[in-house]
Amino acid sequence: MSSNLNKPIVKICSLCLQVNNPAWENVSLNASPKIKKEMELVKEKVDQERKTHEHVLFNDSYCFPHAIAMYNSNGMDTSTLRKNDIPCLIQDTPEAENLRQNYMRGIFTQDMATQANQTTQQSNNQLTERFKKLAGIKS
Repeated sequence: MSSNLNKPIVKICSLCLQVNNPAWENVSLNASPKIKKEMELVKEKVDQERKTHEHVLFNDSYCFPHAIAMYNSNGMDTSTLRKNDIPCLIQDTPEAENLRQNYMRGIFTQDMATQANQTTQQSNNQLTERFKKLAGIKS
């Protein structure tokens, strides 16, 4: 358990992850088929990370749109709800799209994104050098 103490905590909406679950069809918030397909991959990566706890820990809650939907479905007053900082992954916004794309790759934090970008850049540099060498071009 102590090894988990220093891991970053990622806030995630548990209802967004259930968008493809037939038992929870009322949580889809009219998500497009494209987003639903992406969320299948996101859920798979989140489930994998949950099993290993290799990089992060997840803090499950509800994003603001899902909190409103849950309150409304239970006949509760939504006027007391305050906007929270949990992203809604099934909205069709650039921010949600970016998060889905990263989460589908198993990238859950900014540090992980930076590391992935550095690795990609190193690989690109190595390939460029190989191509130059093969083509007989000197740097």
